[in-house]
Amino acid sequence: MMTKKALAFTSTLLLAYLISNITIASESKRAIQSLNTEYSNTVQQQLASALEAKDNNYQPRTEHKTPDGTPVFTNRLMLESSPYLLQHAHNPVNWFSWSEEALLKARIENKPVFLSIGYSTCHWCHVMEKESFEDLEIAAFLNKHFISIKVDREQHPDVDSTYMTAAALLSGHTGWPLTGFITSQGAPFYAASYLPPEQFLSFLHQVNDVWINNPKAVEEESRYALAQIQRIKAAKNTSTTIQGNSVASNAAEQWLAQYDEFSGGFSTAPKFPNEPVLFLLLDQALRQQDDTMLNAVLHSLDSMQQGGIYDQVGGGFHRYATDPEWLLPHFEKMLYSQAQLARVYLYAWQVTGNPLYKRTTEQTLDYVLRELRHTSGPFYSATDADSDGGEGRYFLWNTEQLREALPDKEQFDLAFELFGLNEGSNFDGSNILYLPQSLPDFTINKQLNAFVFFEQLEHVQKQLLKQRTKRTAPHLDDKIITAWNGMLIRSLAEAGDALKKPEYIQAANTAANWLWDHHMSKGTLLRSSREGNSGPEGTLEDYAHLAHAYLTLYNISNNPLWLQRSKQLTNELLNRFWSEEEAQLYLSPKSSLLPFRIKSSQDNATISATAITYELLTQLSKRDSLPLYQAISEQVFASEAAAIQQSPMQYSYLLTMHNQATQGNLKHRQFAAQGALKAELQHNSKGLQLVVDLAPGWHINAHSIEDKRLIPTSLSADWVAKAHYPESSPLAVAFMPQPISVYSRRLQFNIQSVSESRKLKAPLHFRFQACSSRQCLAPESLYFTPMH
Repeated sequence: MMTKKALAFTSTLLLAYLISNITIASESKRAIQSLNTEYSNTVQQQLASALEAKDNNYQPRTEHKTPDGTPVFTNRLMLESSPYLLQHAHNPVNWFSWSEEALLKARIENKPVFLSIGYSTCHWCHVMEKESFEDLEIAAFLNKHFISIKVDREQHPDVDSTYMTAAALLSGHTGWPLTGFITSQGAPFYAASYLPPEQFLSFLHQVNDVWINNPKAVEEESRYALAQIQRIKAAKNTSTTIQGNSVASNAAEQWLAQYDEFSGGFSTAPKFPNEPVLFLLLDQALRQQDDTMLNAVLHSLDSMQQGGIYDQVGGGFHRYATDPEWLLPHFEKMLYSQAQLARVYLYAWQVTGNPLYKRTTEQTLDYVLRELRHTSGPFYSATDADSDGGEGRYFLWNTEQLREALPDKEQFDLAFELFGLNEGSNFDGSNILYLPQSLPDFTINKQLNAFVFFEQLEHVQKQLLKQRTKRTAPHLDDKIITAWNGMLIRSLAEAGDALKKPEYIQAANTAANWLWDHHMSKGTLLRSSREGNSGPEGTLEDYAHLAHAYLTLYNISNNPLWLQRSKQLTNELLNRFWSEEEAQLYLSPKSSLLPFRIKSSQDNATISATAITYELLTQLSKRDSLPLYQAISEQVFASEAAAIQQSPMQYSYLLTMHNQATQGNLKHRQFAAQGALKAELQHNSKGLQLVVDLAPGWHINAHSIEDKRLIPTSLSADWVAKAHYPESSPLAVAFMPQPISVYSRRLQFNIQSVSESRKLKAPLHFRFQACSSRQCLAPESLYFTPMH
């Protein structure tokens, strides 16, 4: 016997529902009726089983329900793992997911494909869902004249990138939801972004009319769009060489020309953090000892952590600000934002020692561990901008709400002024909490004891967070994306190492193991999963970010398992995404349904997939005797060199990594000599100390060497007063009549620095030549920036 839920697939229930909507034209009713009756028995059974499997707390996301709450419509998206697709599972639209099945159906029926791309925490995606995809008349027209495909951009970044480029070319309008129209071969011919329902329906009629009556126009438009997209996203660049350090310097200068001297950042509203740019400028400031460049980065970081884009109660960053002052955020919180910004703030703390950057790093990672962590260890994708029927309501406060959370008058008065409520409302009659002045300035102006103040502030934040958790929380996108988890694992590991917080490293280890166990199968890595259900296969960025996360864990722990996994993923990455014949690195695999393979070379909200792959290859080459990784990394950069020279600003992270590979890494821990040497610059009570570990059977020449033809080990920088070298040992070698002096095993070099007030110091140069019993490698140089 069918249950009430399963009755959603009977024509009797559907007809009864349509008859009750007497305002709908009979033609529309007939079209909508076909929604469920066209499914095969197998598909109907799968949909009924999926719906039946939901527990009693399941609330179908639709306005089309029977009096007992049963959804009238259930489409193929009910069988998907993406929260975004599942949000549309009860639309009257006959949705398909991105699949060969959908494109084949369009080909057989000679229909255009309506392509809708978005993500589950997208505000305007929700608006268009309610206005258009729940509308019976619009659904009827779509079901009759189109094959409708819904795509989660976070599951299919290659699909999103391709058709977002098409939207920019065809209409000049980009953003989500993307409203596109393509042929069954994947060729785009019309595109837009959000459209209100009347305009959308009119647009559907126009597209259908052109498809039927002017197919030549469709063919011409799609041919033009495909050619332009291929030129932009899949161009096979001719390999060339450029001076990467000078181009990186030029890119940094161009970004500085866009620097907002009043509020920080490098654009007008809407204002994104632009993490790849911050990485580039911070790296260039250290190399050039450029205080102006450093101050631009620090001012931007200060402004963001004081603004509304930063969650002053719970920690973590919203995706972007809608105003130039970083006050008014778009309230989504993305996992990748937390991962990238935590790393930027960590590096800023290491360079400056500013405890506020350390505080922001910790609060951001603590937020992720508290609110975005799956019970088994991996991390969810995002939280929504909307809650309780409105945008940002979860994060807003008024005076009464603040007083209720903080009944103690002293605490209330502190928070009222500190978070800017004394200046009046700043968002729809309520307040986004922000810091009108920095925390140190506040303590000085109020003549407060800094230690007591920060204790009070921590208590205030805990009370506000406790009160806020009683509200309706924003929707959680609980799919687990491999690339974003890889980013977060790296950030946790690096922060745990630098801040001496083993709980961060443990969290990174747990998530890393979970991904290996659940997202890796027979050499194939998943892009995502949800509740045990597998999503699509991984893209280049998934392989690269997870492989780099494993490499980071190896750097910290010396556990060879992490290096083994990193290499295994990297080798699979090269097999799937590197074209040796073309010397090109692609985002999508050869089996993609797209009309051609695309690349991800330019930075966007996240670091480009090409850039993180280049970083991975160059760093692995320092830990392995095989020349493969180094050779391919050089080809990757050469293949992008012409495009970089033309638009260097779009390649900020790739240029940063190229400088690190060719001009010195600057980090406090580095590898060399094909992985046989590990060097770490440390602080101790007497100053700086360089600790070097050499693998058994390896040595480096001593500082004082008998034969001038040999390369002595040396430490140098303009701020080094004296370097104390360890004792050497004699070593008999076949090519010398007398033993030579060498260093081996574990070494400690103590460094005395001159007294100076410079904010930035030149990198410390460590020069050496490593040899084993079988070979002597070419002399190498490592460069270290003194960090906190």
